[in-house]
Amino acid sequence: MSGKLRVVEDDPGKRLRSHLYAWLAVIVTLCAAAAGGWWVGAGQLQTWKSRTDIAQTRAAALEAEREQLAREVARLERLHQVDQVAIEELRQSLEQLEADRRQMQQDIAFYKGILAPSSGKTGLSIQKFELEQGADERHWPYKLVLTQLGNNKQRINGQVTLSVEGEMEGKRRILSLRELAGTEKLGMPFGFRYFQEFKGELKLPEGFVPRQVQIVAQSRGKKATKVEKAFDWPKES
Repeated sequence: MSGKLRVVEDDPGKRLRSHLYAWLAVIVTLCAAAAGGWWVGAGQLQTWKSRTDIAQTRAAALEAEREQLAREVARLERLHQVDQVAIEELRQSLEQLEADRRQMQQDIAFYKGILAPSSGKTGLSIQKFELEQGADERHWPYKLVLTQLGNNKQRINGQVTLSVEGEMEGKRRILSLRELAGTEKLGMPFGFRYFQEFKGELKLPEGFVPRQVQIVAQSRGKKATKVEKAFDWPKES
């Protein structure tokens, strides 16, 4: 076989440089990829950081607004409570004024009845007797008012007695003021020109069932007068 034989010289340095260039290219490519990824990651991080800052700022603003609204609600509630208290105080004042007005009208009617009685009666009168339950069903505070109707120029003196009629152990009983109030006297002395008020408390014995209160007022002097009046015992409500 004929032909030319070509001799190629082996250059180890050139081959090494080729390998180095190849590795350098790979390293550059990897670095470029890493750098690109870093820039992308850094951009996203910056975006999320900005969004986080905005959200935190908004949250702080909302919290401040919430606190302001809470303070406003508390203020309005206090004003409402003050208004309610003022309204309640006003209502109570009006009720008290109405009660005072009624009491004044009753007092006027009372004094008119003494000075110029519409019935035409004159002299000693049992004007009023009130009885109400006290601490329990055995204790009964009372109020008695005697008046002198018409001509009040002279003082009237005398004694008034009070007794309670009822039943005890199936039998009719009449208890005196001395038995009911623990007083030493059977009656109460009086002396007045216009009126006199008596207050006390009746204590019923155990087992006694009251039915009626009997009041007798007896004046002394030249024109001695005796008046009697009965009042039914208050019914249980």
